Amino acid sequence: MKKILAIILAIFVISAIYAACTPEDSDTGKKVASEETEQQATTDSGSGNESGSESENKGVEKFKIGDTIEVEDGVTVKLNGVRKGQGGQFLSPKQDMYLYVSVTIENKSDKPINVSSIANFDLADQDGVRYNITISTDAKGQVNGTVSPGQKLTGELVYDVAKSDSYDLMYKKFLSNGQTIWTFTSDEIESD
Repeated sequence: MKKILAIILAIFVISAIYAACTPEDSDTGKKVASEETEQQATTDSGSGNESGSESENKGVEKFKIGDTIEVEDGVTVKLNGVRKGQGGQFLSPKQDMYLYVSVTIENKSDKPINVSSIANFDLADQDGVRYNITISTDAKGQVNGTVSPGQKLTGELVYDVAKSDSYDLMYKKFLSNGQTIWTFTSDEIESD
């Protein structure tokens, strides 16, 4: 029994040391310059006032729809777009609407990665209310599974949400304190 407790304590201590030593900036992700945004990224990094700049109150970098972010070595996540709807024939939202959040995960590393819509993503409204992933029959693809090296996974995360002026999509690595945040407004949400 003492041996088991010692092993559990050792695992806890190692995890705490790892979390404390992990650099903060590597956990928040960094914007990847694409052909379309290469010029803008150069401009943004110089001024600090354009998209992807730090928020005034928390110093957290937030990104926007269309931004591709390297969330860990060789792994990028892109927020492709957001649409709203009332569901399919058999399911309808319990709150105001469904949000269908389209993302693409690309694995440029040399190891397969596991992606989970529940474990890796959260959605919150402007008041900080967090919403759970929900099931919808009219989602375009799932964001779950293994992504092999050199492959992409594109799908929609579906959330049953109340109306809000803005929302934050958060990506978090498993067993990590950091997160990458994309912010979008209700004006940027497409209708079905």
